[in-house]
Amino acid sequence: MDPSLDNKETLFLLLSALLKRSGGSVTIDEEELIAVTKNDIITMKFNKATSSVVLELIANFDSNEELN
Repeated sequence: MDPSLDNKETLFLLLSALLKRSGGSVTIDEEELIAVTKNDIITMKFNKATSSVVLELIANFDSNEELN
């Protein structure tokens, strides 16, 4: 498996794990979706000490930037 965030299988695996962790459902409001921009960056790292994946959002909070 390609451990890249560009890989659909990896994204599905990560989303499934997050949904299971949260009880099977996550609600995302329209405002939260609109707040995402092309400048938001997600990094993915593997912590060998804990054998866990660490996702981190590096957000550029420019409210004038739109996703499209």
